[in-house]
Amino acid sequence: MNDHAAQPFEVFLSHFAEEQAIGEELQDYLHLVFGNGLRVFRSSDDGSIRTGEDQYPAILQALDETKIYVVLVSKYSAYRPWLNFEVGFGKARGSRLFPVLIRDTREADVPTPLAQLELRTLATQAVVEEIVHAIAGLTGRPILAQNTNWFLTQLHKSEASMPKRELSVVPFRFSALGESLGFDLRYNGARPIRLVKIWAEVPSTVLDKSWYRAGVTGFLVSETVEREGKSCLRLEYIANTGTPDIRESGFGFRPLPRHQAPSAEPFFLRELRFALDVQSVAKNPTEVVRCQVITEDGTSQQFEYRLSAIEVRQGFGL
Repeated sequence: MNDHAAQPFEVFLSHFAEEQAIGEELQDYLHLVFGNGLRVFRSSDDGSIRTGEDQYPAILQALDETKIYVVLVSKYSAYRPWLNFEVGFGKARGSRLFPVLIRDTREADVPTPLAQLELRTLATQAVVEEIVHAIAGLTGRPILAQNTNWFLTQLHKSEASMPKRELSVVPFRFSALGESLGFDLRYNGARPIRLVKIWAEVPSTVLDKSWYRAGVTGFLVSETVEREGKSCLRLEYIANTGTPDIRESGFGFRPLPRHQAPSAEPFFLRELRFALDVQSVAKNPTEVVRCQVITEDGTSQQFEYRLSAIEVRQGFGL
């Protein structure tokens, strides 16, 4: 290991793997400003983790060394376990944190605990310059060159070239043995995702009281939960990792595929549905349905839909 590699890192750059291009742009800009001697750790950078080196200890060492964390936060990365872990580590150490929003992400798109931090948009001259001056102050390095407008132009190009990656669960109402609530899984990302679970909660006040919760298999969990002082029925639809037992399903069990490929057509979650009481729905139009997707590499935002705003599909059949 050469002397340069032995030097402690000064800046920790945290980003989601699919947003590597933006991380590279920021790292290159910081080297333009301070020179290549500035030690910036980025896990996807060959210069940060040597070939053959165990990634986890290398990340922990860099987290422990650096005084400044710049965290790239997007609607796609905000639910990623590693990004939240790195932010928590920096917060606990009292490091200077710069959680910055990218890819047109709004503060409302970010869940807790990240939402509790001061979130600002990276594509802003004042924010970029504040990061630069903080690095200069904490490392003692002089600013050699600075062209914020050039960086913002490069940042915009990188963001514009990145594919949108939307993952959501969308409820809809339809008629099947009465009034029913069903759910579509929608995904238009660039690669298949590895599904773990999808859950939904519906307030008990709008459920059909005579509905018998049958057809619950080993891939579907049903329980009553409390949400903001209200009783809700929660169903969890588990990814299929084995062979479904068709004897336990009265309507033709269709398990959730483990690998959901990108598709223009939504995937109907056949077993994840609720029986509604029409009169109760009419009396309680502001009741909220909640749902979420969990994948092997992260969790989606928690979606909330008012009953009155949920699409009613005519002629939809199971």
